[in-house]
Amino acid sequence: MRQFKTNDKCTTGSGSFIVRAAKYLQVKLEGVGELALNAKDPQRISSVCAVLAESEIINHVSAGVSVEDIVYGIYDSLTDRASMPLKRAGSAGELIFIGGVARQQGMVRALENRWKAKVHVPYYCENVCALGAALLGVKRVHAVHHSPPSLKEPCEC
Repeated sequence: MRQFKTNDKCTTGSGSFIVRAAKYLQVKLEGVGELALNAKDPQRISSVCAVLAESEIINHVSAGVSVEDIVYGIYDSLTDRASMPLKRAGSAGELIFIGGVARQQGMVRALENRWKAKVHVPYYCENVCALGAALLGVKRVHAVHHSPPSLKEPCEC
C-alpha cells in the first residue's frame, strides 16, 4: 500500500446516504446493489450535500425514473466523490474496496466502470478497519515494552 485515504465529507460519501436513499425509494437496503445492476439510463445525483441529493432523488421519482436508474446514479455519484482521494493517492491499477458499502455490487460495478480497473472486495470487507486498528494496537503495545512486534508469532488474544 502506498497511501490510505478516507472520505472526510458529509454523509454523501458514506453508506448512511445509501441507507437514506433506500428508505426514500422504499426498497430494502439488502437489494439496492442488485437493483443498480439492472440500470438502463442511470440518473446522476449531482449534489454534494445529502439533503440536496435527497431532493434530487425525490425529483427523479416524481419524473417516473426507474429505481434501478436512480440507484446506479447514486453509486455513480459516490464514485465521483471517491475518485478525488483516489487521484490524490495516485491510484493506478487494481483497487481494494473495504467497508460495508463494498458489499453493494452496484457500487463495485460503478467503481470498476469509472476506473477501468478490477475492484477486489475482501471477504470480511466491513471488518478490515477494525483488524487494522487491532494490529496497530498490538504494534504499539510491543513498542511500549521495547520488543519488536512479530506478526509471525501466534497472537494470545
